[in-house]
Amino acid sequence: MVPDVQTSLDLAAERTRATFQPAEVTVLLRGGAQAVEARQQLLARLAADPVLGAGRLDDNFLSRSERFKKALARMQRIHELGLSTDPAFLSSRLFREGGAFDKAGGFGLHTGMFIPTIEMLGTDEQRAHWLPLAKNCAILGTYAQTEMAHGTNLARLETTATFDVATQEFELHSPSVGSSKWWPGGLGKSTTHCVVMAGLITPDGISRGQQSFILQLRDLATHLPLPGIELGDIGPKMGYDRVDNGFLRLTRVKVPRAQLLARHARVDPDGSFVPSSNNPKAMYGTMLFIRVYLVEESSLALQHATTIATRYSAVRRQGGGGKAGRERAVLDYQTQQTRLLPLIATAYAAHFASVALRRTYEQFRNTADLSTLPDLHATSAALKSFCTSQAAAGVETCRLLCGGHGYSLASGLPGLYAEFAPSQTYEGDNVVMLLQTARWIIKQLAAGAAEGSNDTTQSDAAHSPKIAKSLNLQCASVLADPGAYLRAAGRTANPHSQPYARSAAELASSATEGICALREAARVLSIRAAAALEAHVRSGLAPYEVAWSERASAELVEAARAHARYTLAHAFDAAVNDADIAQVASRSSLAALAKLRDLHVLCALDEGCARVLLESGHFTSAHTLGVRARVLELLPSIRRDAVALVDAFGMSDLELNSVLGREDGDVYTHMLQWARRSPLNAKQVVDGFEEHVRPIMGKASL
Repeated sequence: MVPDVQTSLDLAAERTRATFQPAEVTVLLRGGAQAVEARQQLLARLAADPVLGAGRLDDNFLSRSERFKKALARMQRIHELGLSTDPAFLSSRLFREGGAFDKAGGFGLHTGMFIPTIEMLGTDEQRAHWLPLAKNCAILGTYAQTEMAHGTNLARLETTATFDVATQEFELHSPSVGSSKWWPGGLGKSTTHCVVMAGLITPDGISRGQQSFILQLRDLATHLPLPGIELGDIGPKMGYDRVDNGFLRLTRVKVPRAQLLARHARVDPDGSFVPSSNNPKAMYGTMLFIRVYLVEESSLALQHATTIATRYSAVRRQGGGGKAGRERAVLDYQTQQTRLLPLIATAYAAHFASVALRRTYEQFRNTADLSTLPDLHATSAALKSFCTSQAAAGVETCRLLCGGHGYSLASGLPGLYAEFAPSQTYEGDNVVMLLQTARWIIKQLAAGAAEGSNDTTQSDAAHSPKIAKSLNLQCASVLADPGAYLRAAGRTANPHSQPYARSAAELASSATEGICALREAARVLSIRAAAALEAHVRSGLAPYEVAWSERASAELVEAARAHARYTLAHAFDAAVNDADIAQVASRSSLAALAKLRDLHVLCALDEGCARVLLESGHFTSAHTLGVRARVLELLPSIRRDAVALVDAFGMSDLELNSVLGREDGDVYTHMLQWARRSPLNAKQVVDGFEEHVRPIMGKASL
């Protein structure tokens, strides 16, 4: 078939018009030139492989059972090639929601939860025994916490683990239908072991809270479930059809005492429970890495979707007014730019925020400084919620931006959405995560109030040179003390703002001014939420928890979301400043990133904070109108670099799984080729036509 040369030429022309070299930004995003080179070599190797190089696009023509089996074959090939232990492969993030390869069967949670949980909760002896088995895949594990009727509400989980001194065993039991473990990936058909969360009951009858146990599920020779264990696949889902998410019911299953993961709590032979002094916090801290991972995944999902939508928008032409009598490129329409370009900016912002969050988390793991855990918990919860929500909505927006072809599975976008959407629910529903951040916000305000001070209010100082200068931090230190502004706010609890003293033009032209305004919005919303909560409690009509859940939760969520929005923008700004100071890229590359940063900050103000800043008296209508006008002014210059900005993500065709996002721009040729491969096209007269359609047609007369 003759390629559609024009679309390829159009995409190439977009690249020649860019103001910077995307390879420079790729090096910045991927952690250095060596990492980029290693990744490119890896992708070339994978593309040449007969099993792995074909990609997943044609999997859409298969049944679920066929897709599941094919994904397992890819996993086998990955292990045959030694890629499962290759640092370059593991750091490539080719295994991700909607990525190049599936975390088929139980392999996703095996490496993502089972092994890390043993590493963090196991004693030295337990790690020495279990980790070699797990890392060599002699056993395959998953993580069973979520219950059918309780989700991940640890306090309400029903599965029990009762210690028997006589046998030196724990008896694991599911006391009700609702206590069935539900959703763990690989549990249904693949895994041989799991870490199961259960409420420990010691011989004195006292409940000792949730603890983690290693449980063997299946016979290693026959792969059949062991006595007392019922498990299986939970059935078809919106996505993840290559993963056997499962259910687990336990009927008085015995587990040796040595299989309680005992780094932070143990049960002695006499039944005595011996926790470490920081047991509850330490147990919780081990789960935070999933939130860090999900912030990273949010950026990758947006990188994926915006690459497809931007490239296709550059080659898709619709309507008149184009040059030389041609139709206009869809990317030239302002309505396309206002929806797409801010999403590219958010992809970058989420990336830089995830870098800061990852560094903070690794510092916590290395130091075991539990005093930092509340801040890390609150910030990771806020960013997990905000970024996954932004990314899921952004993927769907990108699908809509591709018009009718976005609805085709050939675009890669419906599948990406189906795979990524659950991230808004697992490891904590996003609204619940924001409410957890809100509890931290209330505590920060209370701490500030307890300190007491005659200092000026946060809003008084919001735009002082000292405060503005403090924002120019390195990316790694953005999260060093995320509650400082809230404690300052708590000293006065002023729900109003000082009027912003500078002009609309000054506000719209300075990222630092915009970020200060985002912080002011978060401050005001936090004070309002705290006041609403206190008012409901003082009224005597509602106890604290009722007031929290039923009277003030909407305002609390809004405050937490504002904190996340401010943190995200701050991280983006710090990363750009950091790159500028370190001179890790050319002036043209840094200028392109700075414009994208400005767009992100202004859109955050325009869409998320303008109302509250008007209400608080901080902004006038002139300020909000100026912000909106500056957004529209930035669009044409960023549109010129749009293709280069997504090229800088460095996503290969193997990863994108999309005919619309092809790097060469030859969209229509490959869309037709893909359609021709549909099994329905194997015959000109489809099965069922003669049996069911012909009789209907036979009743009609021409």
